[in-house]
Amino acid sequence: MTDESLIEFLGSVEFFSAFTPQDLEVIATHVESRTFEFGDTVCNAGDPSEGLFLIKKGAVRLFTEEQGKEISMGVRKEREVFGEISVLRHYRHESSVRASATTELLYFPHEAFKDILERNRDAHDFIANYVAINTAGGFVTRLFDLRRKVKGNELEQIIRSVGIKRVREGRSILEQGDRDDRRLYVVRQGRVRVVRNEEDTEYPLATLGQGEVFGEQACLNRQEQPSSVIAETDVVLLVVPEKTIRLILERNPKLQDVLEERIKFTEREYNRQKKLAERRKKPLLLDFSSKAGRGERIIRRFGLVQQAEEMDCGAACLAMICKHYGIPMTLGKLRELANVTTQGATLESLARVGESLGFNTRGVQCTYQALLGFELPFIAHWEGYHYIIVYGISEHNVWVADPGPGFRKMTVEEFERGWTGTCLLFDQGTEMIQLAATRSPWVRFVGYLKPYKKILANLFIATFIIQILGVAPPVIIQHILDGVVVHHNVSLLNVLIIGLIISNIFVQLTMVLRAYLSNFMIRNMDFAMMSKFLRHALSLPLPFFATRKTGDIFARFQENQKIRAFLTESTITTVLNLLMVFIYFSILFLYSVKMTLMLIGFVIPLLILTVSVTPRLKAYAREVFSASTEAESILMEIIGGAETVKGMGIERPMRLKWEKKYAGALDVQYRAQKFNIMVGFLSQLLNATTTIAILWLGANLVLAQELTIGQLIAFNALMGSVMAPLMGLVQLWNKVHEAGVAMERLGDILDMEPEQKAEDISSRVILPDLLGDIRFDGVYFRYGGNETPYVLENISFNIEPGQLVAIVGQSGSGKTTLAKLLVGFYKYTEGKITVDGYDMEVVDKEYYRNQIGYVMQSNLLFSGTIAENIASGEDNPDRRKTVAVAKQA
Repeated sequence: MTDESLIEFLGSVEFFSAFTPQDLEVIATHVESRTFEFGDTVCNAGDPSEGLFLIKKGAVRLFTEEQGKEISMGVRKEREVFGEISVLRHYRHESSVRASATTELLYFPHEAFKDILERNRDAHDFIANYVAINTAGGFVTRLFDLRRKVKGNELEQIIRSVGIKRVREGRSILEQGDRDDRRLYVVRQGRVRVVRNEEDTEYPLATLGQGEVFGEQACLNRQEQPSSVIAETDVVLLVVPEKTIRLILERNPKLQDVLEERIKFTEREYNRQKKLAERRKKPLLLDFSSKAGRGERIIRRFGLVQQAEEMDCGAACLAMICKHYGIPMTLGKLRELANVTTQGATLESLARVGESLGFNTRGVQCTYQALLGFELPFIAHWEGYHYIIVYGISEHNVWVADPGPGFRKMTVEEFERGWTGTCLLFDQGTEMIQLAATRSPWVRFVGYLKPYKKILANLFIATFIIQILGVAPPVIIQHILDGVVVHHNVSLLNVLIIGLIISNIFVQLTMVLRAYLSNFMIRNMDFAMMSKFLRHALSLPLPFFATRKTGDIFARFQENQKIRAFLTESTITTVLNLLMVFIYFSILFLYSVKMTLMLIGFVIPLLILTVSVTPRLKAYAREVFSASTEAESILMEIIGGAETVKGMGIERPMRLKWEKKYAGALDVQYRAQKFNIMVGFLSQLLNATTTIAILWLGANLVLAQELTIGQLIAFNALMGSVMAPLMGLVQLWNKVHEAGVAMERLGDILDMEPEQKAEDISSRVILPDLLGDIRFDGVYFRYGGNETPYVLENISFNIEPGQLVAIVGQSGSGKTTLAKLLVGFYKYTEGKITVDGYDMEVVDKEYYRNQIGYVMQSNLLFSGTIAENIASGEDNPDRRKTVAVAKQA
């Protein structure tokens, strides 16, 4: 483009209409042309903006990201601009911009306009007005949902009436009682605080951020301002006149309900704050059932139940309450009762489950002083999305059991920073539910060893022989040094060497036999455990998979191998370690009592170190598992939904989401490794100190002729052998705990009832020839508990055999849910569904679904050929039948 044609093009753009031809010539000298292909990112929200972009050819889309989702901010086309604020000042992009086609942009740096705007005030005022209207316009249109609701001239009138106001931090924006200001304010940038004063008391009502409004009560009801509003930070506000609000409400009546609901919420918050203030003045009048004084109260030996995943925190807290009161309930069962979804459980659902177990539950919103009199333990709502158990409390400290990291002791200040002010109290009811004691998870998994009792016995014998023969080399070396080298006895040397060779050959053969037996047992146990777990998982109803992350379910399969390793290896080594520690120490005492006692003296701090760091290591193991599972789940979702990700153009947000989780997982691993390095350093230091000290004492004993050189060498060799079983016993508790946690994680799924219980299958109705007579009679359905809304309400219709029926409706009206009820994926809440005259609840689901063609919204093709996918479920598919079905489709 020549200079003349560029200047002519700029003159045709509205943004440049206030500039003189001479100004345009100067501006044109700074232009830079940039080309972007479809999907290329021009700039990201938060990036510094150094200049103006003018679209010469093509189009771009502006969007922001909220909670991981892209929100479109509109499209800019040829001769339109973006980044216009940078003409006036440096700022950061509020939106990301992406090319919607092959696009050529003209870029003008801030410096191109600086001198011109200083001398051309008309151009400066025009640009300032243009920026204000465009900045406020898009925001107001989205905020008040005015798209396609107002005419072009009305929208321009609305936007031009909106003012922009900047207020410094700490300054007052609205004064309580002001009768003159009835405008509606919108927070564009920064934060404001809403407070109400009454009788010399200030009640905090809300802290508002970007996109939130205030002043609605005075504006709608034409009354004085009920509250004061103060800038918490430097803020930019959009000011909408009362007259404009009336016009907006005429065009979008739904906005009236939204604003009235905000007014009601503010009044409720005001009343709540008043009650809290009254409680602070009279804390002793709050707790009529207080059973203890204001001193320190703590439940000793409180049992911890840790969450399997993030959303299990509520169910885990219920499990701790049940454990404290002696009610045998598994985490998996409580999770099912509380209707835990991917967002977790609600306080209402936790209270409902508590009531069903016989507790008297009470949800309260109170101050910390009120907590001092409540019955322990109780559930506290933490940081807005988490639940913890408070099992100890005093004027200065709080003891909590967190389903995530575990036990924590914190100061009152730390507790109040995270506590939302809400808690759920539990009292024993008069009719507590009586449940049979749940079977120990150990019983379930130890049963896998029963078929291999003989192999286990042989493994034990083989390992015992290897350990015993391990004593031979140090003893032989001792006799070589003391009997052969000193006395030059060659014949004894030959005998000892032959004995050493024979013992080594026997050890190697025994190790080969042990490895063979071990591999045979491991292979069979792995298959049995994994197969049974998969069989049970596939027997569970669809809601189980809908409320679980794929990565979390996959991680449960890997827990099977951890349990198997403990059962096959630790069961044998534990018994042998106990035996070998006794044998080795007996031999060491025979060599030297002094050296053995010194060894014990050094072993004790090593044992203390191991025991003391075990809880921290376990906590890190849990954190690593949880963080890695989350990152893996997101990665699996991205790869599995690659078409959706690419189709929506959200590669970058999804990648950033995964990177954030993966970076968090690596950070946890890094901290765990640092801790392991420190522990390893201390352990090695103690080991080295032990070896040096024993060598020093042994050398002195040799010099004093209380010990021979051969005995010293043998003692050092045996000392290394005794440390391995000793440390194995110390680490046993950690392995037992890890195996127990793995069993709990698997039990969480294995304890869930299958879709069709084995004992009920014989009584279910089999429909070998489905006719297709389907009847819905007053069917209601909701996905959650009583606190969730109905998705389907009072649905009644008949479908006759052979009838073709299409169910149409708006997105989200329940069409897919209805289809899932038809195939029995979900159990309806109320009403009745019959198939060929039989209640859906008594029909055998497997036979029923085998006769249904069900096409899902997002179908999955299994790996293999198209023919193999068509004939899924057939062991020996008929090729002609497969081809016929493919043609029919």
